[in-house]
Amino acid sequence: MAGHAALRVRGEADALVIADLHLGYGEELEGKGVFIEGQNEVMLSELEELSSLAGRLIMLGDLKHTIGYSRRSSLPAFMSSLLRSYDSIDVVPGNHDSLIARSLPQRIVLHSTAGFAEKGISYCHGHAWPGRAMMSSRLLVMGHLHPAVRFTDSLGNIYIEKCWLRVPFRRTDPSGKYSSLPAEMVVIPAFNPLLTGTAVNARGSRGLGPFFRDGLISLSSGRLYLLDGTYIGTVSSNSE
Repeated sequence: MAGHAALRVRGEADALVIADLHLGYGEELEGKGVFIEGQNEVMLSELEELSSLAGRLIMLGDLKHTIGYSRRSSLPAFMSSLLRSYDSIDVVPGNHDSLIARSLPQRIVLHSTAGFAEKGISYCHGHAWPGRAMMSSRLLVMGHLHPAVRFTDSLGNIYIEKCWLRVPFRRTDPSGKYSSLPAEMVVIPAFNPLLTGTAVNARGSRGLGPFFRDGLISLSSGRLYLLDGTYIGTVSSNSE
């Protein structure tokens, strides 16, 4: 969606999909002497506004930033507030979401770390291998990577902008793990505004998670879109 790090799934599977809120990241910055107030409120307000577009919210992992359980976590109150705006909420745990079940209201649908599939679309965080059945979907949607693109101007100044990444899978799995692969992967940028991301057009980005590491996708053919929807070309055409 233009201007938002959120994906709108239309049709029978109507839903809003986000990833990587990393609630608590602001507190970590405070411990380093950087004070930024109200980030949870900013994200909650944006999600409440977006609820006018869909009654269902799918959250693809890393809801919290601190790994492990904390009684001081802001997650329970945050999720309870969201339930006042959305009819239903699905959560796929990410690598930061250990013991997350203790912090979620009962109405939340909590899936396994492998993700889930429905109506031709598979949803996962991206840090763990999906089940074989999920790889039979036509489209796989994930987070985890915090995709961004790096620009370098004529003076050598470097700028990093969040982006959407749409990348095709290879026709066959070179590792032999899966008998079929989706046609395409969509990687959602981090919803937390403080997290810029990792430049997928920079050298070394192929090691970002199992799909990249084991060669199931053709990263160089991936298409890059800025948050405002501007198409800026493929990964290879923006390679640095």
